Amino acid sequence: MKLRFALSLLAPTAFLFAACGGTDFTGVYQQTSSTLDVGGCGMGVATSTPSHVMVQQSSLLGQTILKISFCTSADPASCAGSAASLATQGLLTSDGTGGVSSGIPDGTGCAIIDVYTVLTKTGEELTIDTRRSEGTVPGACEASKLSSHRSELSCKSASKIVGKKVAEAPAGKDNTLSF
Repeated sequence: MKLRFALSLLAPTAFLFAACGGTDFTGVYQQTSSTLDVGGCGMGVATSTPSHVMVQQSSLLGQTILKISFCTSADPASCAGSAASLATQGLLTSDGTGGVSSGIPDGTGCAIIDVYTVLTKTGEELTIDTRRSEGTVPGACEASKLSSHRSELSCKSASKIVGKKVAEAPAGKDNTLSF
């Protein structure tokens, strides 16, 4: 059994958008509202965590990406060691979109799990919308095509975090992949 894994990370238009004066999502944001629906993709129930979220700009393989970390206060040092897991938030391109998809052949096609996040910003307010979808599609599990099936999958959970910017985020670092 082979596991296929794809990062929807290198969308060419995302980088063109960023180069033309795209939205600056970086900063530390204090949560003003947060909801989680683990049984579907409805409105969800209110949650109080995380209290703060930090968005940093970094680079991976020479491309600009955004990294989301959960924090316990407005101090960027409180975010250390609390990076949102790749399976929860994914890696985001500089336009504030991205995710992670994985697929496993299941005898009838390809069983896919897809997590996709979208950041939007209005003034100093940031919204982080994340959806987790699952489903089986016909055919082989081709890593480069997993995220293209997003509209065919059933939404299983959703979260939404809204926050107001309260501090600047320190510069991110260049990331490398190691296997």
